[in-house]
Amino acid sequence: MSSQYWAVSEKLLNYMLPSIVLISALICFILFSIWLSHYQKKSGLMILILLLLNTFIFIGVLTYTSEYRQLKPYSTYKNRAYEVSVYKTSSFSNRFIKGYSKKDIEDTLLLPFYSKKGVEDTTSFNYLGKDEHLYFFEKDDIIYSLDQNKKLVIFDESTKQNVIVKEVYAELNDTSYTELGFKELV
Repeated sequence: MSSQYWAVSEKLLNYMLPSIVLISALICFILFSIWLSHYQKKSGLMILILLLLNTFIFIGVLTYTSEYRQLKPYSTYKNRAYEVSVYKTSSFSNRFIKGYSKKDIEDTLLLPFYSKKGVEDTTSFNYLGKDEHLYFFEKDDIIYSLDQNKKLVIFDESTKQNVIVKEVYAELNDTSYTELGFKELV
């Protein structure tokens, strides 16, 4: 999928299709009024032709944008600077983003133009111990806790020195998507 396809699909679904439907509805209303007041057969035929033409355009647009519509739910404020909807573009403030969860990264990775990037950082944390569910570490007088089931930290409990913190990101493969507001790193 190219960024050009994404941009064209957004314009078709959010600007062109609603405009065509509104203009056609207005023309149908006018033709229907003429048909009722004068009962001209041509008006009824024109209404039928216009409705058929709208149906074919609607089906064509939905067919062309099917891949876009499947991926659209994964385009959120976490991975994009703005959202395009019918006749408007809403930008998201950076203050709106509190942080990224594992689910946000997994959803972003469902977009074909993002790929998984992992970083391992060997850091010196002071291992404090564990309970039933959590590991406890200290660094710079701050105590951190981490669920034992998560695979973000790898360490050897016997040495209790080196801790490897594994971070996972979603990285944008195609920089042309930045023009559409997608973030390079999630």
